[in-house]
Amino acid sequence: MGWIANIYKSFIYTPLEGCDDEVADRLLFINLFSLVLFAGLLIYLVFSLITVQYVLASVLLLSTVLVVLNFFYLRKYRRCKPTGHTLVFIISIVFMFLILSGGLNSSGHLLAITYPAIALLLMGPVAGTLMSAGMLVFCGLYIVIPLTYSSGAHLDTSYIVPSIVSYVLIYFIVIFYQRIQERNSRKIEKAMLEAKSDSKRKDDFISKLSHQIRTPLNNLMMVNELLEESDIDNNQKELVNTLVASTNNLVNIVNNIAKVSNLEMTEQKEYKLSFNLYSTIHSTLKLFRDRLGEHINIETNFDNTIKTNLIGDPVRVKQIFINLVESLARYIGKQKGFIRIRISLDKETEDQMNLLFEVETVSISSDQIKLGHLVDMENEANGELNGIEQLDLVLPVSLIESKGGRFMVESDSQKTIFRFVLEFAKVQFVKQDFLKEKVQQAFVPQAFKKGPKELREANLLLVEDNLINQKIVLLSLKKMVKNIDVANNGKEALDKFGTSKYDLILMDIQMPVMDGLIATKKIREIENSTHAFTPVIAITANALTGDRELCLAAGANDYISKPFQIDILIQKIRQLIGENN
Repeated sequence: MGWIANIYKSFIYTPLEGCDDEVADRLLFINLFSLVLFAGLLIYLVFSLITVQYVLASVLLLSTVLVVLNFFYLRKYRRCKPTGHTLVFIISIVFMFLILSGGLNSSGHLLAITYPAIALLLMGPVAGTLMSAGMLVFCGLYIVIPLTYSSGAHLDTSYIVPSIVSYVLIYFIVIFYQRIQERNSRKIEKAMLEAKSDSKRKDDFISKLSHQIRTPLNNLMMVNELLEESDIDNNQKELVNTLVASTNNLVNIVNNIAKVSNLEMTEQKEYKLSFNLYSTIHSTLKLFRDRLGEHINIETNFDNTIKTNLIGDPVRVKQIFINLVESLARYIGKQKGFIRIRISLDKETEDQMNLLFEVETVSISSDQIKLGHLVDMENEANGELNGIEQLDLVLPVSLIESKGGRFMVESDSQKTIFRFVLEFAKVQFVKQDFLKEKVQQAFVPQAFKKGPKELREANLLLVEDNLINQKIVLLSLKKMVKNIDVANNGKEALDKFGTSKYDLILMDIQMPVMDGLIATKKIREIENSTHAFTPVIAITANALTGDRELCLAAGANDYISKPFQIDILIQKIRQLIGENN
């Protein structure tokens, strides 16, 4: 039976690479029809040889060969229309001969009633109707002039009227089916176009919303970094770290709103600092104790064996607890509740310490806890899923899992406990000057540890229409870059580019008069005639699908979306200046 399977595979297989769905379906239909026709002709050929009808056998053999050749033509060129017409031509010859000869048992003309269905399906409504009418005329002539090729063949007159009625009925059934199918296809196509239009409107709305939020959010992040680098005391430092953690939460929320798989997630600076874990968590929870009052009791319990001075990321710890406690407080609402936080030792080595964090609260059923990806946006906006209040822990879970941690939930009728483990390094007893140097290096981007004088001597052009954005970028870069000129739009940028030599251009994309994409293209056109080259970094609040590709296609060397860390921007500048040199 293996040869039968091989024949079947050969007939249904046609390379479909590059074909749309409609053409692929058509190719598959013609392949399957060719297989059925091939099998039917072979069976008739065998019986015609057994019954010693050699003329009929010759016609069937020729038809079989034509079907095979037609199949290989379809397989090579993938042209459905001529292949379908050829099949109808072959079937017409076979049916006409069967009518004239009476077939194998003097009733071959009965097969002709299936002809309209074959012609319509393979040739379409117009050509199929013409071929069906032609075959009906041929049958009419045969009835009026009852000539048969075989002397044993005869026409049973009792079959004439039922055969004609069946022939016409099959034609109308198939043509009616095709009309319904075409109408449904038009409806589906119209619905798809409307869906695409609605999707485009939603994408445009999300893009504009994302752009409007990202620009001020970027300013917040850059001001946070300026505050971190300023001379502030420890209490102020804690407040700034809390502000940074809250801003990072907002960045993640904005990215989630966009719901775009390839959205450029803002890279968040990871700190490796010596800090007091107790003070970090205490200052974070103090914000909620002051705000929530007495209806939600917040308690903390530290294992006395744990040394609270550790090396790690205090901002990430704050970010996790801000979002976790905020979500629990929102879920509990105005009811009487509690949040108990316990920190204990999970595993310890000579250099590292893994701490187990347990957050206990009121009983919450598992179907009310959201740990995974986004759900329906309308329900999410209300914090509900199927009418049930939800506890949204997507962000803290993603923060924990991004560092290789695992978030676990245990719940019963009395309470719910959330558990996770975070890894920290131990503070080693080293000289204070050495530790201070290492801590300072943690704030310095890796790109600046070699050759900062190159960047200091750079001459940059900032193209930005927003005055607040201009001021913040200048404040962030002025200590590291010798000179920064400012242009308020693309046209001003071209004017300045024509009169000054710049090592790099920071190009905002959405600006009045002339946007950043057009300005970048014109800069590249100018450089084609001067054989010069100036690196361009596109800075945009757009972070949706294709935005990066648009910037690079316009001639930008790199792309960064708002909000961004100033360290990341400086690293990109450093890399491009290095490449240019």
